[in-house]
Amino acid sequence: MFRDIFRRLYRLLIYKCLYQKYKHLYKLEIVHVLHIGKTGGTFLKSILTETPSTKYKFLMHSHRISLKLIPKGQKVIFIYRDPIKRFISSYYSGLRKGIPAHFNEWNQNEDLFFTEYNTLDKVIKALKKSEISFTGIRHLNRSFSYWLKDVKYIDARKEDLFFICDLVNLNDNLCSLKEKFSLKKEIDLSKTFSHKGNIKEKRSISNDQIHILRKYLNNDFTIYEFLKLLS
Repeated sequence: MFRDIFRRLYRLLIYKCLYQKYKHLYKLEIVHVLHIGKTGGTFLKSILTETPSTKYKFLMHSHRISLKLIPKGQKVIFIYRDPIKRFISSYYSGLRKGIPAHFNEWNQNEDLFFTEYNTLDKVIKALKKSEISFTGIRHLNRSFSYWLKDVKYIDARKEDLFFICDLVNLNDNLCSLKEKFSLKKEIDLSKTFSHKGNIKEKRSISNDQIHILRKYLNNDFTIYEFLKLLS
């Protein structure tokens, strides 16, 4: 517990120091790129890495960093996604060990999990009976609350949300990012976000399965609907 508190305070101090450094030395303002798992964050970070800004310094974060770890008053951007689509994407990404974008060998929990639940249907069936645990299963073990806490906290930090976007609308917003982020050059629109999974993966599910997942992801949907209002 004390170690976590120390790490949080240490990160806050580092971010505040970086903020002052870039503001006074380079005349650039820090913008934190929060990376919520399986929402297109890697794609967004690649765009901002390839196209520097004249006004902002983008600080790219890993999946581990949450909004709580970013100092109040500093700008934040992130992509979010329909919780059911994110859940399905998380499952298949884990099943194929992150391929083709990455390769993440299964840990012990994932080895047991994906051996037993080798189809999405099995996962949803087990969810219906409350017979499944996602402990140690990357992406599936983290909900929106890990990064954003809850609606009340998001509302308290809404002035810091410089740019947030539903993944489904990201490609349509690419043209406006150059002006929004004061980018030095045009964004290569040929590099639009696209699903990189296996064409054989089952992405469409029945109404009953949607109901099961929506019930399980109820807290995520509460946050999701609030984010849509802020976008």
